[in-house]
Amino acid sequence: MPLDMRPSEEIDADVSQSPTVHDILIRARALIDNPDNWVKEAEEVIRPGRPTAYCAMGAIEAACRVYPRPKNGIFRDGRVALGLIEAELPAFALGDITDFNDEPAITHADILLLFDRAIARSKSSC
Repeated sequence: MPLDMRPSEEIDADVSQSPTVHDILIRARALIDNPDNWVKEAEEVIRPGRPTAYCAMGAIEAACRVYPRPKNGIFRDGRVALGLIEAELPAFALGDITDFNDEPAITHADILLLFDRAIARSKSSC
């Protein structure tokens, strides 16, 4: 699934530099840190007067949107961030992060744990 590059007004970021994978994961996790801002069955839910809510994949996409699309059109770090999250999926998971996020038994804490593990892995590779 290609990463959406629409501008996002909800993420405060210094866009003068290209993001690192670590930056993207930190921003994405921050977007869904509050359980009220995490959703299932949708990538993004715009709620007037309230912060937008995201699923795990939607949070990664939104974290990428604060940066301009690279000249070559490829947002590799966003894809790498997504790969790090998916590498942390438990063995019982069927499908990708979107499928896992939407499983009825999966909780907000489960998703944050994936992000925490991927963030730790990305930090060690910086």
